[in-house]
Amino acid sequence: MPDNFSGKWIEPFMGSGVVAYNVKPERAILCDSNPHLIAFYNSIKNGKITFSFVSEFLKEEGEKLKNKGQEYYYEVRERFNNNKEPLDFLFLNRACFNGMIQFEKRNIHIDSHDLKLFLVIFKNVY
Repeated sequence: MPDNFSGKWIEPFMGSGVVAYNVKPERAILCDSNPHLIAFYNSIKNGKITFSFVSEFLKEEGEKLKNKGQEYYYEVRERFNNNKEPLDFLFLNRACFNGMIQFEKRNIHIDSHDLKLFLVIFKNVY
């Protein structure tokens, strides 16, 4: 992208938003079709989710995952599948291998192989 870009940035698949946040266009339209991602960003917009709140939430959930392992991951996944809470969506994105969540028609499904790979990585990073 040219340094003197002055148009409107249109991002049809925003995802994490990392491209738009790094480009920092003066005008932008950021879109996505994932209802859970949209709910997460709306919670930020509405002030329900803040940086400090997310930071503390992920630390607490990460400790629980470290202590309980796979059992806790599946507990959060079930909680998300029942309540669709944006913070649980964030946690599952952070806790699954490479942030890859597989959706079935109504729920998140991640097999234990992906979780085991994450737990190995998580123990080395956290």
